[in-house]
Amino acid sequence: MTHMYYFKSRIVINIIIAICFIWAIHYWNQVWPAKEHWRVLFSMDSVFGFLIMAPFVTIAMLLRSFRWAILVTPHIPSKFIRLMAAFGMFFMLMVYLPFRAGDLSKVIWAKINGGSASLAGGMVVVEKFLDFVSLFLLLGIVGFYTPDLKGKIPYPALLLASSILIVYFLLIFNIQPIKEIVTNFLRSYQDRINPEEGKRSNAFYLSEKIVTFLEGMALVIEWKKNLRLMLFTLIIWGMLSLGYCFYLIQFFPSIPYSCGVIVLIFVNLSNLFGFAPGNFGLYEISAIAALSIFGIPFKTAIIPVIGLHLTTIILYTVYGLICKLLLFKMEY
Repeated sequence: MTHMYYFKSRIVINIIIAICFIWAIHYWNQVWPAKEHWRVLFSMDSVFGFLIMAPFVTIAMLLRSFRWAILVTPHIPSKFIRLMAAFGMFFMLMVYLPFRAGDLSKVIWAKINGGSASLAGGMVVVEKFLDFVSLFLLLGIVGFYTPDLKGKIPYPALLLASSILIVYFLLIFNIQPIKEIVTNFLRSYQDRINPEEGKRSNAFYLSEKIVTFLEGMALVIEWKKNLRLMLFTLIIWGMLSLGYCFYLIQFFPSIPYSCGVIVLIFVNLSNLFGFAPGNFGLYEISAIAALSIFGIPFKTAIIPVIGLHLTTIILYTVYGLICKLLLFKMEY
């Protein structure tokens, strides 16, 4: 009976897979551009878009490396320029590795180089919050000067953006009390552990890591330091927004300058759920969804969006390889 049930369930699953595959092929043929349309990627508009986007992305990456070095310099015994170069290498890894492994590599590298992995992990979390909050502040500024955007941004995106902002500001005003409460609770738990066996237990080890992780968050979320980092991060995302905008305007001259911020927000929100290397697939879907706000249809948007994605990957790769070369020279 069990074997028969297993056999029937396999048949049903295979039929569903076959139907989905046939539907995907049909849909692909309907929306995927014809071969002659791909020439747009090699047109002068695309080349000029790449050339004008490159300096903005490069400056933004230098500033992001500088920000990371500022955050970790007091806690990792290493040269400032080496920390900047390490960030560039990790960002390149994040483009090619799935599940945001580039962020994990920063934490591992901090541990290898004499720092605390938990402390670096807390800083990475706050760094991501800083990025999203800065993007949403840019969106507010853009929305104020672009009234046509009102009511066009999808409700789920606004809900997710609002949730991130609320969590971030709750952390700003409550991270120290939260850290103290959690630390006191874990310390009291550690005191109850047998001193001879406790320090070798997994519970003791985990509690120590949680405390250090919260300390890493608290270090960068203090409001005075946070305000400086926020202004710095606004400049970073402003530069990236201009780069995106100038690239897309080469293909769609009628879209407003706010398109760069909107596309960046959609793409970065999709990065939260990106499991593929380079966020392929979700990047294109989110960028096309952002451009649809400005009335650009799928078939018109898909090739410029692919070009935009390839451009960012090329620029991040070149920057990461230069950083890796610098690290190699400093170590040898």
